[in-house]
Amino acid sequence: ILPLSSYDSSTIFGAKMIRIQREKWGSKAAAKFISDKFPCSKVVVNIRSDVDSQLASVEKTFVNNHLENRTNDSLEQIEFLKSLADELGDSQARVIDMTKWSEDVGILNNLIEWIGFKGCVLKTALHTNHGEDGFQQDDVEGDTFGHTCQFMKND
Repeated sequence: ILPLSSYDSSTIFGAKMIRIQREKWGSKAAAKFISDKFPCSKVVVNIRSDVDSQLASVEKTFVNNHLENRTNDSLEQIEFLKSLADELGDSQARVIDMTKWSEDVGILNNLIEWIGFKGCVLKTALHTNHGEDGFQQDDVEGDTFGHTCQFMKND
């Protein structure tokens, strides 16, 4: 990992956050923090509207013997994340639903263009966290995006 000073303004940073809804931090406060600290960021809020499938995945992948029915908690988290995206607005945030984009790669292609990439077209979505142990990933053959894929600076 290079120090931040080694990157130029065209470098793309990515981060995966599992949970940001902690304690009394509401969606307005979270959106203000993100907008203030990362004003040029593009936030992708990935939800899974099929809560039962989400809970089954958690049980399979992240073994938790005391995991109880957390349907209401999951629904609250989804609502928090949607509210966060609403607070950030369409120019800074997009909500995608895994139950939809995993079946329609066009949703991901639209998202990729919104982020600022041009000429980048996925033919299929790779799947991770599946298989018997929940940690398998699809095999990748060939270029993911092709040779025309490039990031165009968003002004």
